[in-house]
Amino acid sequence: MNPFILAFAILRRHRLITLLFVAIVALSVALGVGVLNQEKVLRQGSTTAADKFDLIVGAPGSHADLLLSAVYLQPKAIELIDGKLLTEIAANPEVAFVAPLAFGDNHEGQPVVGSTPEFVTYLSDGQLQGRVFERIAEAVVGVDVELALGDRFFPSHGHGEISEEAAEAADHNSLEIEIVGRLPRTGTPWDSAIISTVESVWAIHNLPIGHDPNGPRAEAVGPPYDGAFLPGIPAAIVKPTSFGAAYSLRSEYRTAATTAFSRRRCCCNSMA
Repeated sequence: MNPFILAFAILRRHRLITLLFVAIVALSVALGVGVLNQEKVLRQGSTTAADKFDLIVGAPGSHADLLLSAVYLQPKAIELIDGKLLTEIAANPEVAFVAPLAFGDNHEGQPVVGSTPEFVTYLSDGQLQGRVFERIAEAVVGVDVELALGDRFFPSHGHGEISEEAAEAADHNSLEIEIVGRLPRTGTPWDSAIISTVESVWAIHNLPIGHDPNGPRAEAVGPPYDGAFLPGIPAAIVKPTSFGAAYSLRSEYRTAATTAFSRRRCCCNSMA
């Protein structure tokens, strides 16, 4: 007996079951391919998002929370590190630059992150539309933020963690921020972020702004900072001078109460 004739007869008799079986197999294969492609896209997106963050310094605690907060801008409860550590790291010859990150505010649901001109220039690869901020009440926006150059806004409280004292003392109507620059598309959460001066975030929350209020740099933006006037910070982005310097820095500050994430190793590393 020809087996093909028998098989064809069985298929004809049970055509509905056969079609359902074929459909289930096809759906299973499609779902498998879709999941694999999605995983690949997520991996590539995660790598892209972390590409600019060679080393992240933060307080002891969850490495994942530090990474999610500093790189992916997800509101997380993370402890603050002593601001004086910022000046110590900046003085290290193996550090190209170190930039503090300050959270706590938003504008229409989009995070307002305080940092430095060096960090903005580094994040934008020099492709900034407009200019980097030069005065305390200025900011740059990600490409997906619906604010134009010259627009002004008052930050609202609510994004990330700040101390209870700072939250209670904050005056969000005390400083109107002007948009002076726009970042190019990065394909990261920073496309939907507003980066203001770290001094403005500190000033709004009635904290020291890193400069002697009676000194010549009282209204300055960015480093060098005066350690005596630095509040605690959630995280600091460190750009080492070389690949080897990243590992050297991790070892050097192991005794400090910090943690770090090195994207070159694609893992979180404890420096505590």
